[in-house]
Amino acid sequence: IELVSLPYAEVLSYFESHSMESSAAIVKSRVREFIDVHRIEGCLRLAVFPLVGSTGGLDPKPHLAAYQGGLVAVYYNPLGPLVQFTPSRTLMTSFKEQKQFGLAHGVTSIGALNVLKNEGREFQEFVLHCEFAQEAKLAHCAERIRSINNGARTRVDAVGVICIAGPTSSGKTTFATKLSMYLANAGYKAVPLSVDHYYLPLDRQPRYQIRGDRGDVDYDAIESMDIPLVSEHV
Repeated sequence: IELVSLPYAEVLSYFESHSMESSAAIVKSRVREFIDVHRIEGCLRLAVFPLVGSTGGLDPKPHLAAYQGGLVAVYYNPLGPLVQFTPSRTLMTSFKEQKQFGLAHGVTSIGALNVLKNEGREFQEFVLHCEFAQEAKLAHCAERIRSINNGARTRVDAVGVICIAGPTSSGKTTFATKLSMYLANAGYKAVPLSVDHYYLPLDRQPRYQIRGDRGDVDYDAIESMDIPLVSEHV
């Protein structure tokens, strides 16, 4: 595997001649004299992330499984090494819907999105379509919760707490706030609890206490949270 910088025209020509539309779109949206690519026995791929020669070079080593014409890499499993991959129906449905949404709006890659950004109005319209799609999901969530609670015989059977997962800055707080509004319209008193309010103070962060370096703190790790306070408020 070679990491090389090749002329823009050569890289674009290779991607177009090999029907690699997504890679070609990215190159077109970021015009520069030379493009960094990985070259493997004459094959070119954009140098987005480091590559290793085999899965043995990955740390931690993932569990690899073929799924729907693609490859799934599972890097973490709380129960230990995987023997067999069991796909998450919800996650896979979300991936499928996202792909269909992109195809419907002609945005199937980062490069295609970059082109929209340069065209002004089309980009604004795409953002609006994304907002409409999320609003539809919120309405569906609120109706689903109302339906479950209406059929619940006891409080144990009802939905009382809704957990929203996602990486930093992915929109969890915004989603929770909007969902609370939809639930209010359905007759519920919903209170959004933002994860930002439950981080431990810096001097109580486990990883900060080791070296006193703020950069060591992993705010995506459960250890960075004030779990007793979260439990109390929930």
